[in-house]
Amino acid sequence: GNAELMEVNGRFWGSLPLAVHSGAGFALLAHFTQGLGKTPPLAPLRDDLRCRMVATELKRLVRIVLRPTLINDPLFRVRPAAELWRFVRDFFSPRTRYYLWSIDDPRPFMADGIGAVRRLLARLRGG
Repeated sequence: GNAELMEVNGRFWGSLPLAVHSGAGFALLAHFTQGLGKTPPLAPLRDDLRCRMVATELKRLVRIVLRPTLINDPLFRVRPAAELWRFVRDFFSPRTRYYLWSIDDPRPFMADGIGAVRRLLARLRGG
């Protein structure tokens, strides 16, 4: 029943899409300060956004809805309807941004989604 800190990861690229959408500009800041020795002008930060990786969330949703017995966390309360509603609702939230989706180039998002569906179907078929 106790929670413990296991790791602090100082790398920023795991959350880079959220940083970019929020205006944090970690990569630009690193380039300017370390590469050019200057401080760049940064846009005002936004702290009202969330960034989603749809393939990962879809995998989590499938586990919660179709295979909840595989969830080993005794403190996690399985609520399939609420999780499904949140998953759908977030597509319509103006605060939601995406790791892969871009209106300018939807292909990475589509390729990732197709790959996730293929992996899911392979697992369901036992492959």
